[in-house]
Amino acid sequence: MSQQGTRIGPYALQVQVGRTAGCTVWHAARADGKSRGPSKVAVRLLDDPGDHEAQGRLELEYHRLKAMDGVGAPLPVAHYAGFGALVMEQRLGSTLRALLDASMAATLDLDPATALEIALGAARTLRHAHQLPDGLVHGRLAPADILLGRDSTVTLMGWGGWSPQAWSPGVAPEVMRGQAPSAYADMYGLGAILCTMLEPRLTQSQGLQAAVHRVVRGWPAAGRLLQNLLGSDPGGRYPDMGPIIHELLALQRHHGGVARVGELAERCGSFRRGGGSAIANLNATQGPAAPVKPKLPPVMPPPVVPTPAPAETPATPAKTEPPPVEANAPEPPSPAPTGLPEPVPPEPVPAATPEADQPAPAPEAAQPPPAETAEPPPAEPEPEKTEPIVEAPPPPAPPRPPDDRPPPPPQPPDRALTGYEHDDDHPEDDPDDGASMQLIERVALAVVGLLGLLLLAWLGRACIGG
Repeated sequence: MSQQGTRIGPYALQVQVGRTAGCTVWHAARADGKSRGPSKVAVRLLDDPGDHEAQGRLELEYHRLKAMDGVGAPLPVAHYAGFGALVMEQRLGSTLRALLDASMAATLDLDPATALEIALGAARTLRHAHQLPDGLVHGRLAPADILLGRDSTVTLMGWGGWSPQAWSPGVAPEVMRGQAPSAYADMYGLGAILCTMLEPRLTQSQGLQAAVHRVVRGWPAAGRLLQNLLGSDPGGRYPDMGPIIHELLALQRHHGGVARVGELAERCGSFRRGGGSAIANLNATQGPAAPVKPKLPPVMPPPVVPTPAPAETPATPAKTEPPPVEANAPEPPSPAPTGLPEPVPPEPVPAATPEADQPAPAPEAAQPPPAETAEPPPAEPEPEKTEPIVEAPPPPAPPRPPDDRPPPPPQPPDRALTGYEHDDDHPEDDPDDGASMQLIERVALAVVGLLGLLLLAWLGRACIGG
């Protein structure tokens, strides 16, 4: 009994892919390490190498394959009579028998367009064999002898006249009565295979005639072709394969549709290799599952970065808290030592030049400047400035003389936002109160801008340093 790993010449058996009466079919690979000849082959191996009748069939198949020269049939590689083995070209695919079984199990759908394409491929191969000088005939065409390739090719196997393992309706009645196979027997076998594909649930008890009647009712043109092919009298069939091919082409044009020979062969092969339930294996042949959208981490807000001290930036010196200044002071207050230009006063005055870190002159009517507020410094100095201006610390503010006036009324909430706790010189009827509020708004915008620039500078230094 042959098993995996058995050596047939330079080839080692790998997996059994088929079986007929008296022999098995294997896939084998070259095991001698040489590159001469094909690396993968198919091997027909006899169960009993001493069976002379089986040896005669094996030798007959070898010579017929050489005459076919690879047209619709595999090329022969070698004949090992001592092993009872015939080595042939390996063609990957699935047999029609396996496809019919999957169709009966409602696993695959064998549509009429694909059935006509398979019958047309078999008819062309049979016509080539009949037109050879020796007039080759197959004689016992069965669904197990038709190999459907993944490249949509149709290959006929079993040219040695091997009997099907199970019941097959493809054997002509005259062959069953003992007559020699002829081209008419191949026509009968082709009709039986086409009828089986159109009616996959055909059984031995029903017979071909019942299936033909169902095809005639549903598809009269295909039913007439089957009636001519399956006639009991060989003389009542077609004279050769030419008219059969023409009628198959006419049925294809009338029916339309797209043949799926390669697709069904691939899916059927995957189903048989996978094992298990039909649904699980069909899902395996339909491609990968839909990609799952990855779960992204939640977006966290950026960390609150404390505002760095102005001393850390080279362009801005350390700033100190300015002393409180009143609006009606006898002398204008000194500019706050913040290292930044003074804010523009609310009343229209000549705009200060955007020079780097030069303090603006105090306005005539001094308004209460808020603490720690300044406009952001300009990005670049004016072209005419060639030397940087060194800022000198301002002199300390003179002491304020005591005020003998009565205390002012309570300060409204809006004044509390300015940061002055002892604003005794702002009566309720102060005409500059609206101007002060405008100044406060501008100062607040300047503070926000300065903080943004400082944050950007700190982030830039962090990125360059990292």
